Amino acid sequence: MKNPHPILASSLAAVLALCLSSATPALPVAEHYGAPDAPCQLSDDERAVLEVLNANRRAKLAPQSSLMAIAREHAQDMAEAGYVSPVSKKLGTLEYRLARSGVSAAAVRYAVLKVGQVVDLTAELKATLAGLQGFDATHVGIGVGKAGAPPASFIALIAVQQRATLAPFPIRPKEGQMCTLKGRLADGLTTP
Repeated sequence: MKNPHPILASSLAAVLALCLSSATPALPVAEHYGAPDAPCQLSDDERAVLEVLNANRRAKLAPQSSLMAIAREHAQDMAEAGYVSPVSKKLGTLEYRLARSGVSAAAVRYAVLKVGQVVDLTAELKATLAGLQGFDATHVGIGVGKAGAPPASFIALIAVQQRATLAPFPIRPKEGQMCTLKGRLADGLTTP
């Protein structure tokens, strides 16, 4: 029997635990597994080394900005400077800011637009989102900045696909094609 999917296995374990918890009284952890070991005491030298390591880790790992924070920052910059573009003179490109913030993704799409009235928002947004048709976004960041009189809305939309979309692998070989690596290479294919 194959191993079940991890989420399915954890769900089954949780249901089983609930069923068993009502049937038998649970033992305290210390009685069941024994008392936990006391934490390891560090010497002053070890503590100093640990503090230096932690300081280096904190310095290297800048906090990751969320997609919402990046989109809001870009929309507000567009509103203040009066432009509609994915490239900002002050902040750089959206791709650069995503990479700088630590966002890694298989694919990224973005859209920026300016609308005058809230009534115009629906038509403009539908036209803009038509460009994202067929893009399976797993995470989305939206930012809206307002400026001017009458106020105009500057909108930045970032759509990220965290997982790669894989093409299906052919199940059957073509007519006359062998299924071995040697046969596949002999048929003129360059990859196994």
